[in-house]
Amino acid sequence: MDDAYLGGHRPGRRGRGAAGKQPFVAAVSTSDDRRPRKIELLPVKGFRKKEIRKLVAGHLASTGRLVTDGLSCWTAAAEAGLEHTAMVTGGGKRAAGWSPFRWVNTTLGNVKAAITGTYRRVSPEHAGRYLASFAWRHNRRFQLESLIPRLVHSAVRTAPLPYAKLVAS
Repeated sequence: MDDAYLGGHRPGRRGRGAAGKQPFVAAVSTSDDRRPRKIELLPVKGFRKKEIRKLVAGHLASTGRLVTDGLSCWTAAAEAGLEHTAMVTGGGKRAAGWSPFRWVNTTLGNVKAAITGTYRRVSPEHAGRYLASFAWRHNRRFQLESLIPRLVHSAVRTAPLPYAKLVAS
């Protein structure tokens, strides 16, 4: 699991705490042979323990093992009863290529490339939709024969959502 930000270029401060960026959490579930099975991309209000507690309660199995970097908010996962290993990685390419974080960093790179290649502008209020769309396609990448029937089924069962309602807060 790792923390990341979604959003376009903004002048001023970069990285954590930059204005106009949407923070989100990327979690990659791996198989016994360390291959990625499923991803979760979840927008959060910020990287605070309160947010991580809510995320753990709603999205992670209590039997899961969690590996994160040394960010202090991740300790909330251990407090919630998960087996948690924090590995302080530092920064740079060496840290990004570290084996425990290989798939989550690959996923983050793929998410950002897909979103940049598809959309001209990323709106923070719709970040959850962008991320959910990518995760949905990724998690079904080996179920290609059922992709179109599932999409049609979802489209038929979903009520129309006019733009005015979509952007209403």
